[in-house]
Order: sequence, then structure tokens, then C-alpha cells
Amino acid sequence: MNDDNEANDANDDGEELDVGLPETERQELQCLRREVQQEIMRLRQENDRLRAERQHETQLQEQRRLLQQQVEQRRCFLDEADARMVRVARR
Repeated sequence: MNDDNEANDANDDGEELDVGLPETERQELQCLRREVQQEIMRLRQENDRLRAERQHETQLQEQRRLLQQQVEQRRCFLDEADARMVRVARR
């Protein structure tokens, strides 16, 4: 095991160092990093879009629930009004 590499790994701040790599490998790594970053951005945007869509669906479900509640309240009101009309007609 190489102690120098272990020491370097322990001091790694997360940034990749391409020192000592041939230019083509360095360019390839940089290209891959850009692609990964672009994919991360795309996935984050997709995640944001899906969250917004889910939030919209939740709002629509709540609106539907409230409308169903209003319909039921009106139905009860109409049933009560019908019952009153029947009582008045029987007098």
C-alpha cells in the first residue's frame, strides 16, 4: 500500500487533481465532469418539475374535496327544502 497516496487522500478537499495525467486524459475527465454536472442539473430540474406537478395535483384534490362537500351541503339543503314544501302542501 502506498502511504503517500493515503496521506494525499486524507487531505483531499473533494476537488479532483489531474496533475501528471496526459492532456487527453485530463480533457476527457473534464468532459466527463461537465457531463455529470449537466446530468445532475437536469435531474434537479426534473425533480423540481415533478414536485410542482405533485403540489398542483394535491391542490386539485383539495378543491375536488371542497366541491364535493359543497354539493353534499346543497343536497341536504334541498332535501330539507323539499320536506318543508311537502309539510306546507299537506296543511
